[in-house]
Amino acid sequence: MLPFSIRSALFLCLFFSFSGCVSFDGPAGPPTGTYAERIETYSRLLALEDGRSYEPLLTGYATASPDPWIRAKNALAIGRLKDPAASVHFPVLLRDPEPPVRRAAAFAAGLSGDRRLIRFLKTSLSDADRETASRAAEAIAKLGGDEAVPALLEALEVPSGPRAAAALALFRTPEPRVLAALLKLTADADPEVRRAVHFALARRPKPESLPALRSALE
Repeated sequence: MLPFSIRSALFLCLFFSFSGCVSFDGPAGPPTGTYAERIETYSRLLALEDGRSYEPLLTGYATASPDPWIRAKNALAIGRLKDPAASVHFPVLLRDPEPPVRRAAAFAAGLSGDRRLIRFLKTSLSDADRETASRAAEAIAKLGGDEAVPALLEALEVPSGPRAAAALALFRTPEPRVLAALLKLTADADPEVRRAVHFALARRPKPESLPALRSALE
């Protein structure tokens, strides 16, 4: 018999599938194929995630699935595995034609702990889908390392990029170059960017940021 957690998840999956709803990052709509195929593949992904055991054949099959719902769930599953061998699928999933799949892949890459993915996430910072780009910025910050801060600082300079998400993510690294970059944006024309900058400055306040924070209260 399947463990309780898997049985519960399968029940929820069945409920949402047949009710026409989808859960986190699943593209809306019926499956490409049959509901039975969707449920079977998803149940195997849940078992893989629950057992923390990477299965290349299963994840490869799910990465190439014609069902974008499955591709998104596959991205989340392999990210939660935190197995570097599973990261081979992310370059494909981050370029998926469906935005919800790319969003899931960007989010899951941040969970994976694999800093090798930063170079692919840097490309995702310029994704046409704004939410994908924002999740890529957050993922880069979570992964950290030598490449992370330069990538996020560069994103702050791109008018069409995920500037607010990059500013939010930079609160994790309150070093002088980050503080200087954020202070330059406290009077930015975009209110979303200003809110993100003030949030980042307030999370780990430094003496240099206090005037800007006080000014935001006026």
